[in-house]
Formats: sequence, structure tokens, C-alpha cells
Amino acid sequence: MHGLFREIVVIAWLALMGTLASLWLNPHKPQPFWEGEVSLSQVEAWKTSVIWIDARVSTEYDQGHIPGALLLNEDKWNELLGPVIMASNGKTPLVVYCDAHCNASLSVAQRLKKTGLDPVYLLKGGWESWKRAHP
Repeated sequence: MHGLFREIVVIAWLALMGTLASLWLNPHKPQPFWEGEVSLSQVEAWKTSVIWIDARVSTEYDQGHIPGALLLNEDKWNELLGPVIMASNGKTPLVVYCDAHCNASLSVAQRLKKTGLDPVYLLKGGWESWKRAHP
């Protein structure tokens, strides 16, 4: 009986570790929930200017981005943060985006909040949502 219990515990532990590894390694994992996640239609309904922050890598930004968007990514954080700080006045919302399946926007948004910039939002659907709405 004691051996059977041990086998059940080992099998359950291995199943849990496999599940956690699968979630961690999944390249298409959903972006974690962010309390300030907004859709493009919500942003456009604000009827106010926003500061668009593109969290993708430079090559993707160079291939196309929201007009006027500032590039700010983890790779070049220190050199790209200055223009964002200069553009921010503490009242204009910053809306961060990347592509639909990346987590870069979440990382950038969290770091922006830590630097004291606010309000910071994530764009649901990222760059793809903008392209669909503005072909």
C-alpha cells in the first residue's frame, strides 16, 4: 500500500512538471492579463492624443509601425527611454504594443510604470489590430 501511494505521488509530480514545462516553453502562450489592456476602438474613442510605444525589435519597427510611435524595447532600453520620457507629460496615456503573440509589450509597460510614467496601457491584439483597422 505504501509503495502504491509513492508511485501515485511520483506520477502526479511528473505530470505537473511536464505541464509546467509545456506552458513555459510554448511560443504561442497567451499574453498575461494586464489591468490596463485596451482595444484599439477604446483608444480611438478617448478623443485625446496618446503616445504609442512600439515594443518590437528595431527591424520590425522599421518595416512598419503606428504613425508617430516611439520605439522602446528591452534590447535597447537605456538608449530608447529618453525620447519616451521627453514625450510624456504625466497625463497623456502611453499605449504599448508589439505583435499579437509577444510578451514584449507587457515587459515594457511594467518597466515604464516602474520608472514612474503613467498611465500605461497595453493594446489588445497589438500591431495586427492596427493593421486590420488601418489597411
